[in-house]
Order: sequence, then structure tokens, then C-alpha cells
Amino acid sequence: MMITTRQQNRVISAAAVVLLTLLLPTPMATATATATTDHSLWPIETYVKLWIKNEIGGGRPLIIHCRSRDDDLNVHVVKPHETYRGFRILPNIFGTTMFYCSMDWGTGLHWFDIYDQDRDMRRCRTYCTWIVKETGPCLTNGEFTACYQWKN
Repeated sequence: MMITTRQQNRVISAAAVVLLTLLLPTPMATATATATTDHSLWPIETYVKLWIKNEIGGGRPLIIHCRSRDDDLNVHVVKPHETYRGFRILPNIFGTTMFYCSMDWGTGLHWFDIYDQDRDMRRCRTYCTWIVKETGPCLTNGEFTACYQWKN
């Protein structure tokens, strides 16, 4: 079987597309309140805003420390019945963006995966609010609420 020049050119063109795809830099997950980056090559165009509301009770402040594999979002103190609104994430194209938060209100450290792209991508298209209670965090987006237990 002979391969024509036209078929050879198609194979070369396809190989060039694959090679360019592998060589182009890929944006990774980003979580920041102020960063602006040109994501013109990025297929996911919007950030997901995550808000964390303190509903622990007893007038206790909630100490939050959120991180991913690559980012540390520092410690934030949220007063009772107030909401921390400075958390934005740009999900990655691989579906693996993950952020977790440790939380303390004076009874010991608790933690939870505050954003798991596989779990939350469809539910948190532009924003989600986590309502933190002693029993665990509850995710709401205005249409539904799902409560979870602490991981520890």
C-alpha cells in the first residue's frame, strides 16, 4: 500500500498540532482575589468565587486557612455571622483543581476540601457559599444546599 504525498502531509500536520499542544504553556489553577491574567488560550473563562460564612454559633470567630498544592491563601478570621468573600479559583482544564481549608473556632482543628473540581464544577459555575457549622460545612449556590462532615 502506497501513501500519497497528500496523506503524508496530513500526518505531518496532525503531528505538528499534537506537538504544539504539548509545548504551549498551560495555565494552572489560580486562587487570588486580585490577580488579572490574560487567559485568551484558556477554555474555562470564568473564575469560581467561594464565600465562607461563619455560622458556628456561640459568638465564636472562625479561623480559616485555605491551600492548594501550589497556593497558600493565608489565615483569615471571620467574625460570627459574617462571610469571607476573597476566594477566587480558576479551574484547570484537567478537572483536578483542589483547595482545602483548615478551620478552628476554639475546639480543635477541622478541615475540608472546600473546592474539588470533580465534585463542584457543575454546582459552582460562578460562585458557591460554604456555611460553616460545628457539624460540618454546607455548600449552597442559591438553588440547592448539600451538607458534609469534617474530614477529621
